[in-house]
Amino acid sequence: NNPTHSSITWIGEIAKFPAFQEKVREVWSEFSPKIPEIYDFIDNYAELCAGADRADAERWPQYNGGNTTSKRNSLKKKLAANIEWLDSAWTKVEVDTIKPAYSGTLPVLYINTEENAPIVSREEYLKASCYLDTLGIEGYGALGSEVEQIALQIKGRGNASWLNSDKKPYRIKFEEKQEIMGMKPNKHFALIAHASGYTTYLTEAAGFELGKMIGLAWTPEVKPLELVVNNEYLGIYFLTEHIRIDENRVNITEQPDSCTNAEEITGGWLVEIDNYDDPYQIVLTEGNGSKLRITHKSPEELSPEQRDYLTAQISTIDSIIYAEDKSSSLLWDKYIDLDYLAKYYIVQEILDNADAFKGSTYMHKDVGDDKKWIFGPLWDLGYSFWRDKDFLYNNPTHSSITWIGEIAKFPAFQEKVREVWSEFSPKIPEIYDFIDNYAELCAGADRADAERWPQYNGGDTSSKRNTLKKKLAANIEWLTLAWSEVTSIQQLKNENLKISDNGSSLICSIDCMSAKMYDLTGNCIILTKFDDNTFTHLTLNPGIYIIELTTYDNHRFHTKIIIR
Repeated sequence: NNPTHSSITWIGEIAKFPAFQEKVREVWSEFSPKIPEIYDFIDNYAELCAGADRADAERWPQYNGGNTTSKRNSLKKKLAANIEWLDSAWTKVEVDTIKPAYSGTLPVLYINTEENAPIVSREEYLKASCYLDTLGIEGYGALGSEVEQIALQIKGRGNASWLNSDKKPYRIKFEEKQEIMGMKPNKHFALIAHASGYTTYLTEAAGFELGKMIGLAWTPEVKPLELVVNNEYLGIYFLTEHIRIDENRVNITEQPDSCTNAEEITGGWLVEIDNYDDPYQIVLTEGNGSKLRITHKSPEELSPEQRDYLTAQISTIDSIIYAEDKSSSLLWDKYIDLDYLAKYYIVQEILDNADAFKGSTYMHKDVGDDKKWIFGPLWDLGYSFWRDKDFLYNNPTHSSITWIGEIAKFPAFQEKVREVWSEFSPKIPEIYDFIDNYAELCAGADRADAERWPQYNGGDTSSKRNTLKKKLAANIEWLTLAWSEVTSIQQLKNENLKISDNGSSLICSIDCMSAKMYDLTGNCIILTKFDDNTFTHLTLNPGIYIIELTTYDNHRFHTKIIIR
């Protein structure tokens, strides 16, 4: 299992032979009890070579560290880890012989496949059963029990996350709709591993929360739990609503597979702008010459009529986007919902997600010629915060980013982004409380996961939280400067109300009962009321601040100021 060495000869195919598998298990069973003898051999050999090793280190310091004891211990540690891994892989383990090392701070989901079969495929489901043990933690309802388990099926999922990590993501499908971890009843869920980056699980949870805050049509629920599969503890996972058409998810009319009805094929579309090839995709050439892949998630099997309709829709949208006349409103009048596009785009810009408008970018459309394509829901935010901030479309290493660079040239889109940002940005400090609470919720399980997967997880939840908040604050400040026509004086919705800052005081043009000031990390700046128009504060660092003013008639105003 080594994607970087495709030239390894024969053994990958040989490993599929049951006779070979059985022989390996048989030999391992006879040989493994003798393996501890190798450690005595290593000790004796190291002792034999120690003096010469030191002399060699003096002669060749560029090659030899000379610490024989350290070399010996390092080798023994690596050997022991590999032997333990192989023993787990090749030994048939009876149920209850391994004690799961879960933290006890989150509910535990137990999944047992039929005959303890390993989960090795992303295409074929395995039969399995499960139960959720809430451990008495408040706020969760149990599902099934150890003696009365719930039937489901399980398989692998993901692309890079499946291929590049031993901590695998999964997709589960219940036989009947289930309400689990407080989510609305459904059969279809994903178990996300988040083994790819330091702050990934917090980033994705915060990104989804931003999607809810800004008002996307639907954003998946994500609930942390600990996972045990076939009695093996696999660490912290994130039970996530799978993207699909449903009254509680992407709430549009579902279109049948292989439909030919002219009215029905106008809607019920759930598609993904993809960055992986699939033989069933619709593949076009984007207006900039790049490959444009559209994977149709629903319907899954297309009639010629469905394929023609979807191809025509995407082709028309592409041609309008790349037309010279950016003042035309045809794109927004007939094809793309401008409001939802702006909201979706803003969340992706805040996160600076390298996959945005390139892969895992979903759109959906309901039935009717008058219905527009809606961007969303959000998915797969693991490649966020990967560089110093710039606009998504200013990315020379990702020429395949679809449409958004050209869309950004439309004045109507620019105006809508500024409008949505102006309404949304004062609420953004709420995300920092969400991150604090989510990190606290996951901290115990995060530590247990780090013990289980030290190669993926540093385990320092506090550091992850602070790193994410710092990155968020930097991006938000950058975007505020880019999108806001703000100087040191900000005009508010009340035309008579202006606010300025002279370096030591906040000055309002009308009487105010109280004032609050926050920096973009959510920290409150202490303001002391001097009089009804003036609130003093300590010297502020340059940056962007959110102001909340309350007048004597209990009207509340939010705005931003820049301290230069």
